[in-house]
Amino acid sequence: MAAAVDHLLPQDLSKLDVSKLTPLSPEVISRQATINFGTIGHVAHGKSTVVRAVSGVQTVRFKHEKERNITIKLG
Repeated sequence: MAAAVDHLLPQDLSKLDVSKLTPLSPEVISRQATINFGTIGHVAHGKSTVVRAVSGVQTVRFKHEKERNITIKLG
């Protein structure tokens, strides 16, 4: 077995119940890569749509954004 890395939770298969693992389990999350990406584009060129399609995160958060179907403020 490979040496443990500080930021990874141990995964000893003799003690780990793999039937209870989910994508949000700490044992799985500690091994997920972090990917950062940015979007640049002009107004109304689909930046928020791309972010939602890739990440599943809904970027429209405010009432006025939903009414006008635009993203006014990110972050």
